[in-house]
Amino acid sequence: MVSTNSVILSQVNDLPCIWNIDCEIGSIGIRMVDLSTDRDMIHQWLIDSHAKYWGMTSYTVAQITAYFQSIAKSSSHNAYIGVINGTPRFLVETYDPAQDEIGRYIDAEPGDRGMHFLVERPRIKVHGLTHAVLRAILAFMFSKEEAKRIIVEPDVRNIAVQRLNEMVGFRPLAVVRLSTKFALLSICKRASDTDMELALPFSREALVHAQRFLLAKAIGEFTHEGLFVPVVEEKYSNGDELCTLTAGIDKYKFRCRCYKLDHWAVDPLSMECFDANGRGIELSIIRFVLQAREQLGLVEPVMSQYISELNSTLFAMTYKFASHQLSADDVVQADFQTVEREMTGGHPVFVANSGRIGFGIDDYYKFAPECPTSINLFWIAVHRDYASFSCLSTMEYERFLSDELGEKTYLLFQEHLKRQNLQEDQYLFMPVHPWQWKNKLSTLFADDIGAMRIVPLGYSDDVYAAQQSIRTLFNKSTPQRSYVKVALSILNMGFVRGLSAKYMKATPAINEWIHTLVSSDIFLRSCGLRILREIASVGYESPNYPPEDSPFGAFHKMTSSLWRESPIPLVPSDKNLMTMACLLHLDLRGKSIVAALIRASGLDASSWLERYLQVYLIPLLHCFYKYELVFMPHGENIILVLNDFVPVGVFLKDIAEESAIMDPEVVLPETVKRLFADVPEDKKILSILTDIFDCFFRFLAPILDGEGIMTEDDFWGTVARTILNYQSAHPELSDQFQKYNIFQSNFAKSCLNRLQLKNNMQMVNLADPAGSLQIFGVLENPIFDNSLKIQTSI
Repeated sequence: MVSTNSVILSQVNDLPCIWNIDCEIGSIGIRMVDLSTDRDMIHQWLIDSHAKYWGMTSYTVAQITAYFQSIAKSSSHNAYIGVINGTPRFLVETYDPAQDEIGRYIDAEPGDRGMHFLVERPRIKVHGLTHAVLRAILAFMFSKEEAKRIIVEPDVRNIAVQRLNEMVGFRPLAVVRLSTKFALLSICKRASDTDMELALPFSREALVHAQRFLLAKAIGEFTHEGLFVPVVEEKYSNGDELCTLTAGIDKYKFRCRCYKLDHWAVDPLSMECFDANGRGIELSIIRFVLQAREQLGLVEPVMSQYISELNSTLFAMTYKFASHQLSADDVVQADFQTVEREMTGGHPVFVANSGRIGFGIDDYYKFAPECPTSINLFWIAVHRDYASFSCLSTMEYERFLSDELGEKTYLLFQEHLKRQNLQEDQYLFMPVHPWQWKNKLSTLFADDIGAMRIVPLGYSDDVYAAQQSIRTLFNKSTPQRSYVKVALSILNMGFVRGLSAKYMKATPAINEWIHTLVSSDIFLRSCGLRILREIASVGYESPNYPPEDSPFGAFHKMTSSLWRESPIPLVPSDKNLMTMACLLHLDLRGKSIVAALIRASGLDASSWLERYLQVYLIPLLHCFYKYELVFMPHGENIILVLNDFVPVGVFLKDIAEESAIMDPEVVLPETVKRLFADVPEDKKILSILTDIFDCFFRFLAPILDGEGIMTEDDFWGTVARTILNYQSAHPELSDQFQKYNIFQSNFAKSCLNRLQLKNNMQMVNLADPAGSLQIFGVLENPIFDNSLKIQTSI
């Protein structure tokens, strides 16, 4: 009996190809689709689950036929069958992007062609098959279809195709929302155009937008920190003010609105600059800082380094404005990692917040979190005599590494050691950022590599996405697996982003201790507060270099990694995850995600805000008042858990590095004693008033006010009322409430940009963070008056 598939193949094998090429898998030919013979074969390909991203798995033969008949009638679309060694094996669809919905997101150029392709489910696995097919398709389109740029838009969930696209030369540009999917818009140019494309990665319009954004932020934040005092020239009935500011010989004019906590919201579109002769000049954040260097207290060598960081931040901001297309309403519908990648503002306080000194332009496109790229980790084996592995008490090394790498890769790495006559039980496996391996370890640790204390193993299979913190990576291939945080020796926002091998030893123990404390507190559990534990760590200390506190200490911060548990398996499928940084995000039209969330929830603004405060502010207050336990609760360090767009819980992360116990009476186990921070009594409450009020709520309240969602007074009134309700419910902590009065009339202004302007290589001594603070003046507490009003009305 002859199978249906055999009949189909006998009918289509002899159709002539219009283009052929020989490659490593044999001969590849491409011909036009002929529905009279191809129809049933194409139908079988497209209804296979292997083709799920084509969205046709439920189509009938008649529907498939109608679809390809419409392509045949189109002057802008083509459909082809790919033939490998005489057998039809793949399908290609090409189209004119300007006549497709993807055209809304690109500036169309002559020679643009869009492309979809599908390789049939392989009967026998052939190594490199799909890669060879895709390279052949590109060669065909660049020659036969005379394409100059090829555009693809795979589903953001289709990680395998995204990785393949990058391998053959596609550069991801942006995540865009199409009618049936969130798609990763990517473009491939002819090889001769690549260098020019990298040299000109954005439009002048995007650069002007970025200049205005950074200038407005710089003026607002430097004024907040007392470095500038703008002159109010005119006041408007809506509360706006027209102000001028002198920076060196230049004069700036802009419109702004002043909010509580001495917050200056400067309108970027209103900004004008005039030179000493009164002539209007082009806006430039670099010129602004150089002209204002004396006012900012900038001196060498800090100034040159700061200008470098500022230029890099300008580049990154320009890329973001050129490539990020999703609206606020789109983002609230997107998945966890799409939201993460869409964050464009960076740290809300720091002006130079994307320095990444050490990255070139190729590195930027490969590794920056705002670029939709995929990263494979490089792995090394480090000798146990100079390395240590730590993990939670319930875990053990071999099982954990085998689960994280996959058993096949784990055994492959072991075999690699055996082939070099090395004892695998004498080594620990360590993931390394590919940039770190190529730019630091392979050269600066040549002696360790030569002595086989470090053994290169190669790349693992899983694909990762850089998170906002740039050196923390999320596993896209297997989201249930851990985040990996790696040393990355680039200068970014006041620190070289290393990881201390010494600190790694205690990291899991600290996480286990805090997790136990938090999870055993009934009230914290009721608030939905959870800890994302750093569950394992590995660090290597070269015997060539003195201890960390020596001038060579930086070398001990280049070879460490840790694993943090993923939130994906910790939440049910009906809940969504979002970085809390999204609450301060504005899309290109100036619309906010927080307003979009409130609208989508169906709640009024006050009710939504109360839910948010109950899962974010209140548990942090409880940790502070009951345990004197504090975190670094800025937007990037918090993951919101949402149910129908309403916050129902949070995950705290970055625990070991950015948590502290301030109560000297607490008896800490030896392994976690570094948690203790000796903070003066009058500065303890700043962990709430500065880190939450000044560094997050100061921005959130004006966003809600500016969109007409909630007035600033109502925002702070809701905050005050929520805190008072919490305090009323916990009379057992009344002494603490009085000792650390969150309703005090004012508090010290801690100035973060002043820290960076003073020392941008190491802003803070991590052993004494309180002693590093730059205090300048005081801020009026926005809940002081509100608390009096609320208490009076009761």
